[in-house]
Amino acid sequence: MPFRWRQKSIADDDITSSREFDIAYSNYADVINGGMDRDNLPEDCINSGGLSNTARNEFKQFSVGRFKHESNVNAHALFTTILDGNFTGGGSGSQPNPQGNSVYGLHYGDNPLMEGGSWFKVKGTEVKCEEGMLETNWKVNVFIPKYRAYVKRGTSDKCSMKWVEWRIDVDGVEVCRSSAMFQPWHTVMLNANTQIGKGIHTVDVYCLVPGRMKDTDNQAIMTFFGGQLACWNRRR
Repeated sequence: MPFRWRQKSIADDDITSSREFDIAYSNYADVINGGMDRDNLPEDCINSGGLSNTARNEFKQFSVGRFKHESNVNAHALFTTILDGNFTGGGSGSQPNPQGNSVYGLHYGDNPLMEGGSWFKVKGTEVKCEEGMLETNWKVNVFIPKYRAYVKRGTSDKCSMKWVEWRIDVDGVEVCRSSAMFQPWHTVMLNANTQIGKGIHTVDVYCLVPGRMKDTDNQAIMTFFGGQLACWNRRR
């Protein structure tokens, strides 16, 4: 609620008392000396228009709703992706491609999947926070090829059944995890709100695929693209 100004004035027949006369002024001085907040300041009474560049930067840095954003997170930009000959009809450009397409993705036997079954880091960032809440949001598009062969095209009628899980860690502690996603094309969205103290905090995104069974190194297991990591520090 707004601050109510209780101004007093001397009237006829009053017995003046300095203490009573100064009550309103003392209350106002208390507000100025540290009691000002959004409850007793008019809307838009403070803005950055009249601030110096230094003050304006400080105002943005410590204002409510600090924001950090990492965008366009793609597998091919972070790791080594390979062409999958099982889908395209050939493992090199000299061989014909009867299906008229190509599939690239992460594969077993190399970073970051290696043999699978272990979480690997996809993206991380640091957020300078004030005490309050830290909201983290991860959104990414994923493609998981569906195989009818473990080893090589035409040698097996078994399905490899690949899946992908995602999780968010704040300062090394897991705060959110997805379920296992089996759909060939899908979009994952994770969101978590965490109580946070003042200081610099780390936010990391991890991914998990199943361990290798009979898969060869030349099979694309999964790929991701268009990832966005957004972090908000909200405080009063």
